[in-house]
Amino acid sequence: MMSNLVRYSCVVVAMLAFVGCGRPPLSNDADAGPVISFCESDEQCGGGSQLCVAGACVIAVCNPGVEASCGIDTPLDQRPESCCKFFENCNQISLTCERDPEANGIGCPPEDPTCTPCVDNRDCAADLGFSSFCSGGRCFAQDGRTDCNQDFQCAAGERCDATEFLCVPDSGACRFCSAEFPELCCATGSVCDTETGSCLSIVDNGECTPENATEVCRIGDQCDAFGRCVQCIDTSDCGPNITCNPATGLCESNNRCETDVECENDLLRCIGNQCIAPRCTANSECREFGSDQRQICENYNCVLPPAVCTETDEPNNTIVAATPAELATGYSGVLCRGDLDVVSFPVTPGKRYAVRLKIVGSLFANINADLLDTTGAVESRAAWTSASDTINLIGVTGAAETGRFAVRVSSGGVIAADRWIWSMTVVESIASPEADCSVAANADEPNDAFATATALTLGTAKSSQRCGSSDVDFFKVDVPELNGLTVTLDGFENAEGNLNVQIFKGTSAADVVASATGITNVETINAVESVTTFYVKVTLASVAGALANQSYRVLAAAVPRPEACAGDLGENDGVVSGARLLTLTDSIGQLEGQRCNVQDADFVSFTVPANVGGTVRVNFTHSTGDLRLDLVRPDGTALSPARSSNSSSAALGAESIDLPVSDSEQSYIAKVSLGATSGSPMIAQPYTVVVSTYDLGVCAEAFDDSLLVNAHCIGDIAQPVGSRQCIGEALTSPLSSVLEDCDADASTDGCGIICGGADNDTYRLGPLVRDQQISIDLDYDFEEGALSVVVGRVSTATALTLSNITTLLDTTRSGVITGTVNVSATTAGDWFAIVKPVGTTGHEGQAYALSLVASAACSLDAFDGATAAVDNSVPLRATRRVRATPARLQATDVITATACSGDVDVYRINALDTEEIVVTLSGLVGARVAVGTEPANLSNAAVTIANGAAAAGASGVAEVIFTSATVQPIFFTINRPLSTAATGTYTLSIDYGAGPVGEGEGEGEGEGEPPPG
Repeated sequence: MMSNLVRYSCVVVAMLAFVGCGRPPLSNDADAGPVISFCESDEQCGGGSQLCVAGACVIAVCNPGVEASCGIDTPLDQRPESCCKFFENCNQISLTCERDPEANGIGCPPEDPTCTPCVDNRDCAADLGFSSFCSGGRCFAQDGRTDCNQDFQCAAGERCDATEFLCVPDSGACRFCSAEFPELCCATGSVCDTETGSCLSIVDNGECTPENATEVCRIGDQCDAFGRCVQCIDTSDCGPNITCNPATGLCESNNRCETDVECENDLLRCIGNQCIAPRCTANSECREFGSDQRQICENYNCVLPPAVCTETDEPNNTIVAATPAELATGYSGVLCRGDLDVVSFPVTPGKRYAVRLKIVGSLFANINADLLDTTGAVESRAAWTSASDTINLIGVTGAAETGRFAVRVSSGGVIAADRWIWSMTVVESIASPEADCSVAANADEPNDAFATATALTLGTAKSSQRCGSSDVDFFKVDVPELNGLTVTLDGFENAEGNLNVQIFKGTSAADVVASATGITNVETINAVESVTTFYVKVTLASVAGALANQSYRVLAAAVPRPEACAGDLGENDGVVSGARLLTLTDSIGQLEGQRCNVQDADFVSFTVPANVGGTVRVNFTHSTGDLRLDLVRPDGTALSPARSSNSSSAALGAESIDLPVSDSEQSYIAKVSLGATSGSPMIAQPYTVVVSTYDLGVCAEAFDDSLLVNAHCIGDIAQPVGSRQCIGEALTSPLSSVLEDCDADASTDGCGIICGGADNDTYRLGPLVRDQQISIDLDYDFEEGALSVVVGRVSTATALTLSNITTLLDTTRSGVITGTVNVSATTAGDWFAIVKPVGTTGHEGQAYALSLVASAACSLDAFDGATAAVDNSVPLRATRRVRATPARLQATDVITATACSGDVDVYRINALDTEEIVVTLSGLVGARVAVGTEPANLSNAAVTIANGAAAAGASGVAEVIFTSATVQPIFFTINRPLSTAATGTYTLSIDYGAGPVGEGEGEGEGEGEPPPG
């Protein structure tokens, strides 16, 4: 077969030969002949009527060689000028555009001589008048056409023009949807059927979801965006030479056919002149996996058969054939799937008609209804949703309008049921004034944006109207400085359209400050003071059931500041130019202020000398309002990095910010505003702004000791290999001082100074082992700012981060923090302590005295293992003592051992019946010995039968005397109940008294020799 390129090349060669033989040129101009020359582009042909076709410049309207770039998928700005329209082909002989015989539904069909072709609306005015329009390449007159937003609102065989919103004949042209023909595109909820060229309205009937598709759809099917079980979603789901029709969800062959034999694939069938993979061959295949049980297999596809439904008042699909109803009785009837019903009722002039429509049952979502006036124009429209079985429509008659209104109810694409029972009731009342949407009455239009807002006069009501469901009206109103605004919207009936009103403090959607979305006939809305020009926006909340046009009034009134705010001095100081001046005297200055209301912000300006540190602070009562503090430049711009504070609480009503340090004099502005609007912030809340500075030399540090790597070492601590955990000379160990000495000289060992809320002081205690104890004592002035102490160990030698953290707080606000931290077998390591400020209030060169003491390391004795699993801390692992003499004879067992902090030692003997035993503990002040019997669970403590007092005195002696009630195991537990108890070596003496004859211990027990010690 000869290709198109070869064919039209031969044609052009023939044309050139024809012209060269002196025959008439390819032009209506007998005097003009084509310039024949070799070319590669149209530009080389000099423009005008010549194009470069097959390498030669010839007179032509189009170029068949570029048709591949003229398709509907090519953007308009990339299409060659020599392209024909989408519904035309370039004749390869005449090089002119001619209609594509297969381009059905677009442009003027050859068989219709009355059709006027067009490119835009201007092409239609000469033949059909100024109000005519161009749709799909052909002209239509507006007169007599039905308003619409969706295809279902048009009669059968019509579609809704997506740009003119009028119903026009549907000739099957949605396949030509493009930027050039947007009016042919399907509306939301509809899909173009590529086979018929018509838009199909598809309703999500919940047949499936992507998650349950494998359970409810046939094998091989999937769930599309409309909740349907389909064969394909796009062409990638189909085989070679097969494309997906998204409207039907079927894979369709690119090759047409007449019989099944013509299909190349044996699995395909010739269905509708297309080779298509059949979805079914029997009804049962359509009812698998929970599919719609009404479906049948027809022409190899699962379809719904006609609805099983009977209506007694059919046909009533048009206004002319509408079923008549009366106001008093209303209407009740049946709506069948795929059908629409029209019911009319009589109306009289100057009345409002509220129509209530109700559906019985369920599965009615997306069924829609229109209320039509006496001319057939839409008064209002609405659609059912799954949330309610009732919708409302509203209509108003003119001063002389008589006849009948009609209600049109359409099932559209809803297939959830075969039939629905619906009813209509109508209430007649006196109509509100009819909206005058004439050009003369709407001189304010266009006022649908901030830039074109209509000016309002304070205290004077402005009458206006909403003309069309999409109409938006903006108003602008000026108020005196420091005034708020109240807007009242009235003069409308909410039943005729729910109007909403908003107030903005600027010209962007983000500037909205108040909204009123009620459902009453009066909307009142308030905006607090913030600007001198506000904007007001009036919109229709929902088109459902609303009149096309509606009258209303808008009234604006200024709201002065509350009288209680008379003490808010310096207003308007919410702007940089109005900032109040705070002067520093002897390094400190303060200013009393008042936050008037929620939106009020106050600016305070001040200047700090060079080379000083300090803070700016706002003091207030938190329960009367949560204030926020910001520090900005004199021109109001933010510092870098930004400095703000909004962390106060009910217990601490203050916000504080450290002042930046500079080698030159600097000016700043402190902004005081409400930090949180929750609760009930009081009107006219008092506050005090305090600025205090201090000599930066007091806080000069040779290195940043807030870092672990720069910690102050306490005592002579060996440096771990590869780390820098101490800088400078070591501090005296143990670290201890008193606050008075620190106030006099902060460089004294045990003294420190905190300069600002971000300053930390870090101390290294060094490597500590199990049973060592850290004692902490911090003294400071709480009025200068709260402090805390954080104690922890380095998790690794290189990471220099703390773990096993304990934080000690001054919960009593006394300026004293004390506490202890014990080191266990699992937390042994390099320990640090950090003095940290709490919050950002104070800390202006704040001195403190710190005592840090680590107890001496305590060595394990012979009874304690390296881990808890092998020490003698519970009866299960108690150290057994063997009685080395006969039981009748008095004897003493002496044990020498070591007790470390947190250490517990347990010993076991076998006591005889009525035997008196004396136990003496010495050498361990603050420790005690408890006598107990065997517990049910040996991992628990012994059951105490005698408890000695803590060892006291210089020698630390404690004694317990007890008599055993029977022959039994007895346990002696040595512990340190007080944190102040001593650690070290102790002696435990067990004196056995003379008891009755009994068997001894030792060999009979099978016990070995006692452990050493």
